[in-house]
Amino acid sequence: MSTVAIEARQNPKALETIVKLARWTLLWSFLLLTQACKEDFESHYGSFEEAHKADAGHGWLPEFLPSTATNIREIHNLDSNRVWGSFVNVAGASVTSFCLNSSTLSGVHVDDPGATWWPKELVGDINSSAHAWNLYECSGSPHSILIAPTNGRQFYWVSLPR
Repeated sequence: MSTVAIEARQNPKALETIVKLARWTLLWSFLLLTQACKEDFESHYGSFEEAHKADAGHGWLPEFLPSTATNIREIHNLDSNRVWGSFVNVAGASVTSFCLNSSTLSGVHVDDPGATWWPKELVGDINSSAHAWNLYECSGSPHSILIAPTNGRQFYWVSLPR
């Protein structure tokens, strides 16, 4: 019989302490494991320059992000290789000026990123004729841009190849 077991039998307070320590150890182990397996990562950048410095080489920001973009938000999922993002187009540049050879889409399906800043109306099947969104796709790119024509905030959803 181990020393710990003998101590616990002779002293009920010691047993209580051992049980508490075991519970805390299990709780902390669970918390560490769940955070280590985190698949969603979210970032916020004030400017295009800040975003490109931080994202250098990672590829989570789309190539079509205009240099005038500010208030850039993105969330990406490592498992699915999907990216959701938004930015304010300060200069009000048209889509065709930064999304070269863009084509309009009649509809697209977008999964919920679970971010509070992502509009709920941009989750599920989005039909451009039924919603107040213009949908564009950049040629030669897996990117779909969803644009709010009213306030300069633009949203994009990306499904990167694995």
